[in-house]
Amino acid sequence: MSSFTPTSKRLACDICGDTSGKCRVHKGGEILLCMPFSNARFGEIQNGYKCIKEDKGKGWSTWKIDNTQEWTQQQRQEWKQRLEARRRQQAKQDEARASRALSERQKHEQYQKMLAELDLHPDDRADLIRRGFTNEQIELAGFKSVENWQRLKGKYSHLLPGIGIGGKRLLTGKGYLCPIRNAQGLIVACQIRLREVKSGEGRYRYLSSVTKKNPSGQSPHLYRKGFEPELPLAIHKPPGEPKGIALAEGVGAKPFLASQRLGLIVVGAAGGQWAGSLNQLKETLKLCPNATEIPILADAGSVANPAVCNQYFRAAELLQEWGYTPVFAWWNQVLKDDPDIDELPSERYSEIEYLSLDEFKHLASEHGGAESKHEQGKLRYFWRQWKRLRQFTPTHTVNQRYFKFPRDLKLEGSIVAAKSALGTGKTSAFLQLIAESGMGVRLIGYRNNLLHQTVSRAKTEAGLNFYHLQSDDAFLFLKDKDSLITFCLDSISHSQPHWYEGTIIVLDETVSVLFHGISGGTLGDRQSKCLSVLREALKACAAVVCLDGNLRDIDIELIEKLAENKKVIKIQNEFKPDPHNITFVRGIDPEGELKRQDRSPLLKAMSREDCIPWIVTDALGKSKVFYEFLSSQGQKGFVLNSETVGEPWAVEFLANPSAFIAKYKPDFFIASPSAESGLDCHGNGHFTHKFSFFVGVLNTNAQNQIMFRLRDNLPHYVFCPDRGRVKDRNIPTTYSVNEYKKQLEAFNQLNAGLAAEASNSVEIVEGVVRLSLQNADPDYFKYSTTLGAFDNFEINNLRECLISSLRESGHRVIEADWESEPELAGIESEIFGELQRQQASETFQAKKYEEIEEARKLKRKTVPLETKRRIEKTFFLDRLPGIEESSIWESPVSSDPETGLPIISKPGGTGIAGGEKLILMNLKNRHFLTGLERLYLLQNFHIAQKRHEKLWNGLCADYLTKEEAARRGGKFATVWALRELNILQFFEREWTADSFEIIELEKAGHRPDIVLALGFSPGKERKGNPQRIDYLRKLLSLVSCRLDSPVQRGEKRARHYQVLKDFKGSNYLEKLVKQDKTIPEESWVYDWGNPLRLATAEAIEKRFNKWWAENSSSIKWVEEQCTSRITETQSQVDADLKFLHQVQDWTEVVMPQERFDEAWQLLERAQRNRLNHLYQQYLEGQKQQVVQETENQISKCDPEMIEQSQPEIKIGSVFQRWCDYLERIVSYTVEVIEDQYVGFTDGCWEAIATLLSDYQLVS
Repeated sequence: MSSFTPTSKRLACDICGDTSGKCRVHKGGEILLCMPFSNARFGEIQNGYKCIKEDKGKGWSTWKIDNTQEWTQQQRQEWKQRLEARRRQQAKQDEARASRALSERQKHEQYQKMLAELDLHPDDRADLIRRGFTNEQIELAGFKSVENWQRLKGKYSHLLPGIGIGGKRLLTGKGYLCPIRNAQGLIVACQIRLREVKSGEGRYRYLSSVTKKNPSGQSPHLYRKGFEPELPLAIHKPPGEPKGIALAEGVGAKPFLASQRLGLIVVGAAGGQWAGSLNQLKETLKLCPNATEIPILADAGSVANPAVCNQYFRAAELLQEWGYTPVFAWWNQVLKDDPDIDELPSERYSEIEYLSLDEFKHLASEHGGAESKHEQGKLRYFWRQWKRLRQFTPTHTVNQRYFKFPRDLKLEGSIVAAKSALGTGKTSAFLQLIAESGMGVRLIGYRNNLLHQTVSRAKTEAGLNFYHLQSDDAFLFLKDKDSLITFCLDSISHSQPHWYEGTIIVLDETVSVLFHGISGGTLGDRQSKCLSVLREALKACAAVVCLDGNLRDIDIELIEKLAENKKVIKIQNEFKPDPHNITFVRGIDPEGELKRQDRSPLLKAMSREDCIPWIVTDALGKSKVFYEFLSSQGQKGFVLNSETVGEPWAVEFLANPSAFIAKYKPDFFIASPSAESGLDCHGNGHFTHKFSFFVGVLNTNAQNQIMFRLRDNLPHYVFCPDRGRVKDRNIPTTYSVNEYKKQLEAFNQLNAGLAAEASNSVEIVEGVVRLSLQNADPDYFKYSTTLGAFDNFEINNLRECLISSLRESGHRVIEADWESEPELAGIESEIFGELQRQQASETFQAKKYEEIEEARKLKRKTVPLETKRRIEKTFFLDRLPGIEESSIWESPVSSDPETGLPIISKPGGTGIAGGEKLILMNLKNRHFLTGLERLYLLQNFHIAQKRHEKLWNGLCADYLTKEEAARRGGKFATVWALRELNILQFFEREWTADSFEIIELEKAGHRPDIVLALGFSPGKERKGNPQRIDYLRKLLSLVSCRLDSPVQRGEKRARHYQVLKDFKGSNYLEKLVKQDKTIPEESWVYDWGNPLRLATAEAIEKRFNKWWAENSSSIKWVEEQCTSRITETQSQVDADLKFLHQVQDWTEVVMPQERFDEAWQLLERAQRNRLNHLYQQYLEGQKQQVVQETENQISKCDPEMIEQSQPEIKIGSVFQRWCDYLERIVSYTVEVIEDQYVGFTDGCWEAIATLLSDYQLVS
């Protein structure tokens, strides 16, 4: 028997408070299996318990009482009391509903009577027939139509879920009802399928009497004695004797048709949540006492949906626990567009195969719905790496509420790094330190507006007169070593390194400043120059002071290398401010499905009358949406973002935020990344709640910074997606630092080689470019590759990284699912669309600057919104020369009401101006112009080559960094790869997934250099080869093109595809017309016949032709400089190349790695392939040798000696380790080695789990 007991009213889960039986409690009481916290990470602490085992697909994480958690007995008691109070309240509500609830027989009688008086609307009947129902089946299922607030002829009990208080109306929208029958055939509930739904809404709703005005109304739950309330399962029975029993998602049409067609009893559950109604499920399974295998009829696309797969796995684990064998019906329904079981034609039933749970999990792991054990192992490794890289090892520690530097601190010749929590007075401390030192200071930040606040604080708190380099035009003071100057890293290129002698450099928010420099930020083509000057400045200055609440060892290690010969002093303030209560919120729809991108619950919360919110977000667009949303409700407040930061009120706010809030007492305040760090605001009780909304623009440290700019300890609610939405932020996408480094090196070498191929002097150019990259700063490169891999991990684990870091800082974090508000989600989308239209109008009407250089200079400054719009228009017109003079610029554009195609009218007609529409199209699709530019360069490849050569000619400077080379020098690689793939051939004719050209495209797409250039590959092979068409779609999107809707032809009904050129007469338009829909304006960018696109393409052609006329002559490379630099190393390189051309055995290659790498870059592809073959032969020989040596060693050695004499690890090696304390042997095979991570076969982990089952885990 299991030693775990399901939770109940008498035995609740101490972590989440569950009493419904979802969680399990160990008989000793110290170990819990918690389902609501199933996504917890190992080591996570929640409510006094520590996660000791992550969920492996069973739906539970394992927890143990954490004796290290510093909870007082009183805190623990208070927590238990709160839990108990919540349980009692919930139990009281459940008992009240249960006592009033109608019996299942009474519900059946009333629902049956109600359905009898209703009819089926012709539109609903047509929908059901379209889905494959016969008229007889429609009658058998009992579908009936209802309207909004459906009035009933009879009077029904107000205790019947869905009936209004008067008993004469149904609380419904327009649609048709789907009766839900229990195992005995009684109608115990109904769902409505709505005819029309707004964006973000679910189409299905349970009939329920719970409303805002009647929160105690009857819900659709079933109340049975001895069990917790459960949502009803729909039990559909076939005609005749059932062949078995199966599970399917939904409660209406889908499981009904599946039952009728397959001859099975089908158990339907909304959202696939069978495990949430386990008592009904267990009861229903008894209808087929001889059944042993229970098929789960998986929905199309489910293998790519982790949330759906998790529900399937929970149900499967329950079935196994009860002695059944779960299997998964599979007919290759990989994609969402593939047929569900009710859509599958009967002639395809023979294709259905039944997969085991392990087989389905493996399939899901291939498509993103689940992680393989191997991937889980790798993820755990990278979690450890991520946490390790966040470490800070101090040389001195203090514990102070308000941080102060030690009085005996010696600044000169030192790097002083101070890490102290947010809000502990770091800025005040460093100002006092500077005042006492009497030395000149160069305060370097990364956001000018935040430096302005520091300037103000320096004056008021320490009497220091700082000058801002740009705003105060303080360039002359740079040479005065006693002056106090502040500037952004962007401006450091205006200075000379020797001007820093005798000064203190202060890096305010050090982590952010370094990340700004490495990532490029707003540095543009000055990145390498700025980083070079920074290194020399740090070397020349008297002292360096680093301040940041998120300081890490890796940051100070870089500063130490750059500054050279300075003593490092690392001070950590161990004081932790009072923990904040932070709730991460996700939306959940009425069917219980998580809406991970749904912000509507928080929109509702922050618009309540009793809420005065402080709101932060990492997206400019969201800050504007929230401002309009709250303003539309009559509230008055402020939004601080890049568009408003230049306004007078914003200047006043940044100078003294706390005084500003006290003076104006706004109804709300919204801040974007303009307030990410450095801002110090105290609301002093004015605000009631804090809200943070993230989309994935900021990394974890920056998220932490912006969340606590308001220091007040208030209830804090956070929306953060699981993954960041900023794709391709880093060129390599790996989490491995070593692999990231290799890929970035390879990417630079690829682009450098392409620059050389484009020139008339290949050897000279290769030499110049190669030496420029070789001389690149190695310290910046090592730091940037670490941060790049680090950043990739955070992007893909955004929510969990943020939660982990907050808990690490001591904050109390809980996760909650709140009811979605579809109406608010729709309003948010509408506001965003209107703001885009407004911005397009403002930009169109703005006056452009005569010279582009004037706009470039202003872009770097803090300017009013009107100036920003002028800058935007100037850049837009510079990118599309002559577009203003085209006929479409002033001509009104509107949509054809029947087709949605654009209509160009004469001036004075209806619609908005074509120029304004073009700007709007670019705002809605930021890749529109870039795609058309790529298309032109692909069709005129000689221009693309010359532009690439010219770019690299400018990049090759003594101070070039590999980071800038990758960021700026890699754009041509996309065009080159598309040409290598011959993408233009697909602009003609039709294709199927099995056409020769499509197969060749897939093969070429797997070439390492193509994958490197594009950043993606065709993916894994899938049944029917849909990955080939997906790959083609992705490639076409890079040139602002798309595929037309496919048509099926031939005996096999294969899908035929072609590139969509002219929308008129297209399959796409025909399909939309049949559905009574029109072409959305967002799709106009793909219409080759669209006059707006044609005018844009003409402008792009004009721009590039002009460039070619001015730049077609040969580019001069500095041959003399190249030759002199090459001579120094040429003799050694020549010798190494000669040796590598002749070597026939890899064991003879014994040269240093650096020399090998240098020679490798100069080898032809054929020689590289030959050497790689030798290397693979060597590895295979080594593997066999190690296997034999290991087997001999085990047979000859004492078990105690085996542990001390393990052979070197090689991929594929078989090992046996003697566990003397367990007296068992574990055999396993190494599958992969990456960094310090070693991945083993699954059998290893199963064996280890068995061996350790009786032992206590010690963390």
